[in-house]
Amino acid sequence: MLSAQGSLDTKVRGLDLGADDYLVKPIHPRELAARVRSLIREKQKHDAIVDDYRHLATLSLTDPLTGAYNRRALDRLLKARLAESARYDIPISCLMFDIDHFKDVNDTHGHGIGDRVLKEIAVLPVFRQEDALIRYGGEEFLVILFHTNREGAHVFGERLRTEVAAKSFNYEDKRIHITLSAGIATHPEDRMIKDSETMLTLSDRRLYAAKRSGRNRVISRD
Repeated sequence: MLSAQGSLDTKVRGLDLGADDYLVKPIHPRELAARVRSLIREKQKHDAIVDDYRHLATLSLTDPLTGAYNRRALDRLLKARLAESARYDIPISCLMFDIDHFKDVNDTHGHGIGDRVLKEIAVLPVFRQEDALIRYGGEEFLVILFHTNREGAHVFGERLRTEVAAKSFNYEDKRIHITLSAGIATHPEDRMIKDSETMLTLSDRRLYAAKRSGRNRVISRD
């Protein structure tokens, strides 16, 4: 966005509306060209990430029920993203979520209905193209959020939690309402994260803290 308006409020509004950068006129042509090159580099990195995810999908690393990535893809994806995070100083978050009392859904309505709930969860519009959604096991999922710090991941987790809580899962004469709990780990803000294993352990620990504290909540710090 290029404008003669240089007040702080105007800049903030422009960026909040979706601008990648806000430039105040007059601007030197060399600076403008440098900023354009910077944006092109960021776009190329983003495209490379999306291409990586598509390539993984072609390698049959997806869960056949939900279409999400499976455990085989997890280690490769998380290691690669953590390496990029460390190399380019890019924040990365790992959000692990679990459907509350999912056993009751299966016991009451049958596993077929439970499977349909899992399928619907996996295609919720809250997930972005660049997010890596992984079925971690059973009713437990993991989302790798690249370019996302702790605050951004918590906002995402709350958006996911409230969308699921407000949704009615309708199958024939059955109407099901569910909630979920989530735990978040973020690199580099969580300094104890050394590798993908410690990141998973931390997000899992916070997930179970969310469950112990009443469920239907998101915990992103100890």
